[in-house]
Amino acid sequence: MTFFTKHRLLILLSLLLAIIACAFVVLTHSQAKYNLHQEEQRLAENYFSAFNIAYQSNKNHLSNEHHSADINASTDSKFSFIFKSLALEFGVNAAILLNENNISNGSSSSVIQHNQYNTPIINGLIVEETTSDQIEYLIAASVDHTHSNAQNTSVNVEVRSFNNHIYLYSSRSLHDYISSEPDTSQLVIWQDITTRYDLLNKQFKITIYYAVTFFLFIAICVMFLLKRLSYRFNNVIDQQTIELRSRNEVLEQLLEDKPLGTILESIILAIEQIDPRASCSILLLDNDGKHLIHGAAPHLPDFYNKLVNGLAIGYGVGSCGTAAFTQARVVVEDIQSHPYWQDYTEIARKAKLGACWSEPIIGTDNMLLGTFAIYHAQPTSPSEDALKLIESAARLAAVVIQHKKTHDELLLSSRVFNAAREGIIVTDPQSKIIAVNPMFTDITGYSFDEVVGKDPSMLSSGKHNAAFYEAMWQSVMTNGHWQGEVWNRKKNGQLYAEQLTISSLLDEAGQPRHYLSLFSDITNSKEQQQSLEMMAHYDVLTQLPNRALFADRFERSIAHSKRDHTLLAVCFLDLDDFKPINDNYGHEIGDLLLIEVASRLKQALREEDTVSRQGGDEFALLLSNFESIGQCETLLSRIHRSLAQPYLIANETHYISASSGTTIYPLDNADIDTLIRHADQAMYQAKLAGKNNYRLFDAGNDQKIMTQHTRLQEIKRALENNEFCLYYQPKVNMKTGKVFGAEALIRWLHPEKGLISPSDFLPIINGTMLEIELGDWVINTALAQAELWLKQDIELEISVNIASSHLQSASFITQLNEALLRHPNVQAKHLQLEILESSDLGDIETIRSIIQTCRELLDVKIALDDFGTGYSSLTHLRILHVNVIKIDQSFIRDMLDDPNDYAIIEGVISLASSFNRTVIAEGVETAEHGNTLLLMGCNAAQGYEISPPLPGHVFPNWLKHYQPNRDWINHGALKLTSKETKLKLMLLSTQHWYDTFIRRQSEPAKLNTKWPLMNPKFCQHSSWLKRAHDEQIFDMKWLQSLEDAHEEMHMIATQIMIKHQDKHATVSPEDLSLLHEAFVYMMQILNTDNTN
Repeated sequence: MTFFTKHRLLILLSLLLAIIACAFVVLTHSQAKYNLHQEEQRLAENYFSAFNIAYQSNKNHLSNEHHSADINASTDSKFSFIFKSLALEFGVNAAILLNENNISNGSSSSVIQHNQYNTPIINGLIVEETTSDQIEYLIAASVDHTHSNAQNTSVNVEVRSFNNHIYLYSSRSLHDYISSEPDTSQLVIWQDITTRYDLLNKQFKITIYYAVTFFLFIAICVMFLLKRLSYRFNNVIDQQTIELRSRNEVLEQLLEDKPLGTILESIILAIEQIDPRASCSILLLDNDGKHLIHGAAPHLPDFYNKLVNGLAIGYGVGSCGTAAFTQARVVVEDIQSHPYWQDYTEIARKAKLGACWSEPIIGTDNMLLGTFAIYHAQPTSPSEDALKLIESAARLAAVVIQHKKTHDELLLSSRVFNAAREGIIVTDPQSKIIAVNPMFTDITGYSFDEVVGKDPSMLSSGKHNAAFYEAMWQSVMTNGHWQGEVWNRKKNGQLYAEQLTISSLLDEAGQPRHYLSLFSDITNSKEQQQSLEMMAHYDVLTQLPNRALFADRFERSIAHSKRDHTLLAVCFLDLDDFKPINDNYGHEIGDLLLIEVASRLKQALREEDTVSRQGGDEFALLLSNFESIGQCETLLSRIHRSLAQPYLIANETHYISASSGTTIYPLDNADIDTLIRHADQAMYQAKLAGKNNYRLFDAGNDQKIMTQHTRLQEIKRALENNEFCLYYQPKVNMKTGKVFGAEALIRWLHPEKGLISPSDFLPIINGTMLEIELGDWVINTALAQAELWLKQDIELEISVNIASSHLQSASFITQLNEALLRHPNVQAKHLQLEILESSDLGDIETIRSIIQTCRELLDVKIALDDFGTGYSSLTHLRILHVNVIKIDQSFIRDMLDDPNDYAIIEGVISLASSFNRTVIAEGVETAEHGNTLLLMGCNAAQGYEISPPLPGHVFPNWLKHYQPNRDWINHGALKLTSKETKLKLMLLSTQHWYDTFIRRQSEPAKLNTKWPLMNPKFCQHSSWLKRAHDEQIFDMKWLQSLEDAHEEMHMIATQIMIKHQDKHATVSPEDLSLLHEAFVYMMQILNTDNTN
């Protein structure tokens, strides 16, 4: 059964061929027999035709002799004659056969009278006349076959055989010749046709031979063909089986979420199983769509896979790069000679690769996903099956890659959906909720089951009217999205504010398919913002508007005055003799008194007026909507009367009054700071006039206002025309050499005057609104530059200078926060605000509060600039919690020459350390400055020794080529004791003094030549020696020798200086040599053992 099953097709075809061969033999033999029979019939008829002719020729003679007495003899003789003629001419025999019954009953014709005693009777027949005795045997022989009389002739033809011979036996009724004879008498003619049948049999055998031969030939051919077909068919079945198994395996791996590389490798292994001579690889398109990266290639060398990883897509870039570029199959039959591989022939030779054909992997929408390549070790051409194979593999890889990509995207979307820190709602076109994420539940308290199928309006708080929601959805329908703040209600009934974005997701027809809502709970931010606004706009003690809010109210009042053409009074009020109350009764009583003053001011003013606490016991008032100055004076009088009434504080009566100054807008047409300054000047006049009264400012007599206004307008136009720019001076850690920040310094690029220094225009805008606008511009520009540098992988701390008035402006905190939000990539901690200590800081408590807000809420750093130049540096250091103290460059510049500056710097560094502040030195212009600062404990610096201020676009190139000062790094790495540090400083100071002296001595004599300190009692050395004596950490004898050497060097230097200044004297080389020897001697002493 197994054999039949395996070879059933061959057996069936063989049987069919055998049947065909047999049929061919049978048909051929039958046709031959038929032809022979036809020939026999024809011969018989021919024989009888010949007999008939002979018979007819003798018929008349027989008729004439019919009645003669010897008729019997004549008849016999005549038939004998005809028989003999036939035998002679055709080689046949003949005979007359009479029926036994006819003779016995006398029915036989008288023509033939048989002598029954002479001839035997055989099968009822009697031989009357014959040419051969064979007739007797033929009569008795069996009949092989009888011919059918198809032509209706009277000749009967039979074939009889005896004694291994075959005879053609034909007969005809004798009646046809002799009418008187009965039909049963016969005329017989026969012939030996054995040779004919021998020939027939021989032909039959030949036919069988040819049939068998043909059968065997065809069978062999069919068997060979079937074998080939079977081989091909089995290969196809095996290939399809492998492909089917591979597809099933791929599907299983996809279901199991196996890595893409694993699945692609299984595809390659299946292809390599089909064609064991092949090595395959799959390259994937990278994210930028310009390169091919490694996907899978299990049997290619690792070095080759690494080299082709990241292969550029382009025409002529190997087989794969070209296939990806053209998105068409690329066949390279010989890698070594093909132009596509001219840059990779050595790599291919090393990897033993001779041929490569690559098929692009194309996804839906004709999107390129990668390439599938088949390599062969020897140059070869792909067969049609091989091309179909790679095409099938590429299609399968496309399905896998696209499915995996889609799966990963869906997985990412799911993770984003579930992990998002914003609440997400998805609704259908009828605004019914179909999905929410976990954060939605966290924010609202509602679970998915509680909201599915419901309208998001279930969250409505009732704080927004119908028009609000109509406008919202109109924006969604028109623009496809809406964004804004909405108040909603949680499950527990609590109201919350959310930042909401609604987007419309459209289908292929452009109709809304879903609506997507993203929201975040900003309730805390709103409360924090309100708190910040309160801190930024209201005085904590009195709850009155502060300077910032006062400025905002001023803008509104100005607008109102312009619109209604009314007068606006700006009043500056200061309490008289308030300080004694604080001193005598304490600040608590003073604060309560200020609260009562604030209350009386609010009661005395109208609803449209504003009162603000400016700091301490100073108040500013905005008195609006006056038709005349007289109306204003009436209100001022009422205010003063109210404030002059006794105050009962803690069961104690206190008496105070107030002095105020007022200026009238638009008679005094200036900005708020100028108006307040004018009012302050008028208030001062009121104080001088005896207190407890008011004075009006006379704007007509102040010409400075006009000049100030002109200059301010020019600077304002410059800001509008974008004429300002920022330069950036690097800040460096000298100890490590690292650049950690840059200070933004403003410059004015005037179109006519060129580059204008900030010292020429910043004092003009001091205290004005323009100073605030320019400060905001500086902050935003610096942040934008920092964000641009981040894109160039430059992350530095950016510091900007902030004026005191800008810092205390009403909108400062808000504007700073908005600036940071506009540049989210810049971390707030990388922004540093530098407050000028030498400026008028005003209300130190307000400044402290603002600094605290900047540091704690916004995470912005604060630096106190130009430290040591103000009036109350220690107070500022104690109250203002800044991050950094900057030592003013005026101290740094002369620190190596002026012992006082050195002492100040030393003190500042010590104070900074005590208050846990970072210190940085500005104005470091020489390497010696840096070395000295490092020894003193100051590591951070900026100045021209590092770099001058640079434009923003130049800074990255400077940073790229910056080389740290190795001498600084070496000094910073020194591990010195306090004693060693002092010695090192003395060495640096001595070297600097000597170098400076030699440099000045080499210059032409001038009256203003700046020599180093020449007096040995006041120079840097003297100061050091005094401290060394006091500290007693050095050997006293050593100190004395050092002091003597110091005085000797100064004495020689003084003589040289006198000669240098004297036109009639000349400094000789010997003089300089003596000085050098004294300098060397002093340095030697400093370098010797000084142990006490």
